[in-house]
Amino acid sequence: MKIYHLLSNLTHLAPISGDRLNEINFLKTISHFADVYYNNQRFYPDQPDFGLKDLPIEVPPPGYDLYIVRNNHDLFEQVPRPKVWVAYPYFETAFRDADAVIAFNETWAKGIREFNEKPDYYDFFCGAFPRDMVKPKRCISIGQGLDENFSPKHNSSKTFRYRARFGYGFIVGYFGRIVKETIPYDYLSVLSELERQIPGISTVFAGSVRTAIPSPSVQTARSIPFADMPYAVSACHVLLANEQPESNWAGSVKPLEAMGCGIPIVLSKRGSRLDQLGRDYPLFYETASELRNHILRLYNDTDFYDDVRKYLLKRAPDFYTPSRVKELEPIIRDLANMPAGS
Repeated sequence: MKIYHLLSNLTHLAPISGDRLNEINFLKTISHFADVYYNNQRFYPDQPDFGLKDLPIEVPPPGYDLYIVRNNHDLFEQVPRPKVWVAYPYFETAFRDADAVIAFNETWAKGIREFNEKPDYYDFFCGAFPRDMVKPKRCISIGQGLDENFSPKHNSSKTFRYRARFGYGFIVGYFGRIVKETIPYDYLSVLSELERQIPGISTVFAGSVRTAIPSPSVQTARSIPFADMPYAVSACHVLLANEQPESNWAGSVKPLEAMGCGIPIVLSKRGSRLDQLGRDYPLFYETASELRNHILRLYNDTDFYDDVRKYLLKRAPDFYTPSRVKELEPIIRDLANMPAGS
């Protein structure tokens, strides 16, 4: 099976954002059972830069069994069938023309399938899809994957170096792009209370800082190389998630990375996160005071902390490559066998 893929107008892939990480993990997984081509070049999971050269984007020729495109509407109009559009961003003609639309979690896919029948989904998707959205022929979830390097690194010398960089103590970490919309304001609203009750608490926001942090207690750090992220995550005692409205449906990789390293992550209860962490995950919160109480319990109750850690580590293999191959292979083969224009 031969598959074509393209993300936006990117001529090569680097793990520097959530979108790219999702795409890379997806391509690595399907490479186990298909010949994958990115921008008409063979994608090799284990080679530097995945074996890709910085070549101009060209319309792919006939001969692929499946064409998958995200956020390049002009090219999508020209690719042969069967062709699949990734569900965001929305383009009316892409939704109409695609043989199928794919999303990265079932909450997202279900919302698109039921969007036209249930008006509440407009607000759920925060206006990302118009009220008169064209319903695609099919919308399915392909899920999300987790790089196997995200595993506990607690005893690594590199982890200790990050722990020293973050301030030792009880470390609460947030990793990722830092703009007004992504700042974990609920946490900041209770930080002064936590500082009074947790001696030596250290809060670090690491990533591309593009706005002022409204708290003098927060330490900021530059973006961390992707290869180092398992060590930086493992250096923390608790992690935070971005809480912008699109977290309702756009599944961030942060919960999965926390899961792989066995580090408790405290986050609001949203559909995409239920898909990732399960309905029984004990650290979802609905109010800032509930978030505060979760962190205090993690600090004060070592048995509870260990139970959360075990819960995450037990769930992580569901997102590693062997499980993802079993999940994705029948989905991709079914897409490749779709009748043209069905």
